[in-house]
Amino acid sequence: MKKNYINWREFLEEYPPYVFYFIREPFREENGKLFFDIASVNSFCDDSSCGKSTVYRVLSSEGVSTDKLAYRNLQFECTECRTRRKTIGIRYDQRSYSSIDNNEIRVMKLFELPPFYNPISEKIRNILGSKSDLYLKGRSSELSNMGLAAFEYYRKIYNIIRTSICEDRYKSFVHKFDVLLNLRSEQSTDEELLRIANEMHMILKVIVDK
Repeated sequence: MKKNYINWREFLEEYPPYVFYFIREPFREENGKLFFDIASVNSFCDDSSCGKSTVYRVLSSEGVSTDKLAYRNLQFECTECRTRRKTIGIRYDQRSYSSIDNNEIRVMKLFELPPFYNPISEKIRNILGSKSDLYLKGRSSELSNMGLAAFEYYRKIYNIIRTSICEDRYKSFVHKFDVLLNLRSEQSTDEELLRIANEMHMILKVIVDK
């Protein structure tokens, strides 16, 4: 299994359900059990008074534990409208703190209500227009460790914007992207394509943000 090292905040804010991730952060131990402290997260609020990314504070954190696993439901509330709430259910390995190598723990989101949503930025919408959903599909595939799918979505995005990238400051990024595209072969594994897709995404971010 490919290990994706992230922190608790990244996990709760940016990553979709049903995929295992590995976290390396200090933990709080009580009676031989592991706990973590999250005071708030950033998330999109679709209330008519918000319609943007806001801070959600923790209202409650309840769950059950066994010797091997812990399950917890975290409930958050938007600090601006104070009407929208978000619930995230997670499971993580429950072991003695001292037995964890390098403070490493395996964790998965079981559900997220409202469903996981990563809104497309205005910059991307302006560049891709009616094809903006390709970026969301590519990012979702990347975060779900679907290397081939992520690679193909990012390739399609690149083909759309390549003709409009004419300024000298973009030339090095165009070259890097062309190199990445040529790395794919019939023998490429999904894990190899995922690593390539990660780099493709970083280049696309630079191009969009410039």
